[in-house]
Amino acid sequence: MILPVCGYLLYSFSFPFIAHSLFHPQISKLFSNLNHAKKIHTAVVIALFFAIFFAWMYVIGSKVYTFIFPILAVAGLLPIFKLAAYEMRCLKQDESTQLDSNFWNFYIYLISPSEVSFEPDKSTPVSVSKERLKNGFYQLLFLYYFNRLVINFNLSQHPVLEAISSSLQLAACFGAVGDLSVGVLGFIVPKNIFLHDMFNKPYLAITPREFWSTRWNVTVHKCCVKLIYLPLGGSSRRSLNMPVIFLTVGLLHEIPMLCLPSSRLGYWILLFTINLCAIFVQLAFESAFPHLKKVGFVRLAFRIFTLSVISFSAYLAYIAFGMNAQSMASDFNTIIDFVIDLSTLLISSLVNVLVWALSHAFFLGTTLSFYHSLCGQTSFNSQGSILTPNNKKQE
Repeated sequence: MILPVCGYLLYSFSFPFIAHSLFHPQISKLFSNLNHAKKIHTAVVIALFFAIFFAWMYVIGSKVYTFIFPILAVAGLLPIFKLAAYEMRCLKQDESTQLDSNFWNFYIYLISPSEVSFEPDKSTPVSVSKERLKNGFYQLLFLYYFNRLVINFNLSQHPVLEAISSSLQLAACFGAVGDLSVGVLGFIVPKNIFLHDMFNKPYLAITPREFWSTRWNVTVHKCCVKLIYLPLGGSSRRSLNMPVIFLTVGLLHEIPMLCLPSSRLGYWILLFTINLCAIFVQLAFESAFPHLKKVGFVRLAFRIFTLSVISFSAYLAYIAFGMNAQSMASDFNTIIDFVIDLSTLLISSLVNVLVWALSHAFFLGTTLSFYHSLCGQTSFNSQGSILTPNNKKQE
């Protein structure tokens, strides 16, 4: 497992440098004689990174715990998605942005799992990083003990409990990763760069549209808006661009599945198709009965409907990865137990070293004190001769 994680760190930290080099003016000149040179150049660079990502996924597919694979897949796709969204904005405006003028800003924009902004009024301040780290730790703690509950009571035997367990595991796992990564970056980035939350309490969503647009993986949502939704006409052509977005995201989820031996193809397309249908059901109801949207029991019914769709989606995602709540719980807790045992070993070793050092220091101090009291006021003169109380007076 260490090799794939180290590979991801190398991939993520080298990605901005390679991307910045490939968009260098000298390389852009190679496409200068073509029509739509900038668009072709951007497409070639994005395709190259997709090839690198696919090769990386193929290498780690059989070498990691199953539940870590989707996290690495999302983490590997995010920089490519954000780079494509950034280039789309540059092509549309045909001018350099604030990211071009500062490579550090460009670097943080690509490696950060969350959306980045440079206006303090549009994001929470960096000081909230402590709160994000605390929330991430609490979610990991909840996931660990919930997994023990799944293992002890074998909740995977019942389909409904399996779906609920899967959704809680995915929400806690991705929520913890998002909060911890954004929280750590919050202490590193300069004060003029502000990081948004990646996940915004997804289980508080009342409708499926709210879940996908403002609560679950907000970074990917904003990239989809820039890359697909707005270029295809925005809200005026919602019936066209929403299916395109969900189909595209479904295909992007299917790509890593080709690299995982235990995976099953087609389930991600089914998952996003079901959620798209749920959103259209919501929009049709709101269009037919606009005055019922704020009625209490209607909101409660929509909340139950949304949670049901989310739980079934998580169940399909587990099938796509070839695992269930039981195997995910076992794999996750195996790693956490290993980390706990390793931490315990390191702490106990440190305590043993401190006890050994203090005991030897105490023994040495006691011995010197006893020797000093035994010799009385014995000391040495400048020539190294012993001075006793008697010959001190003679000298």
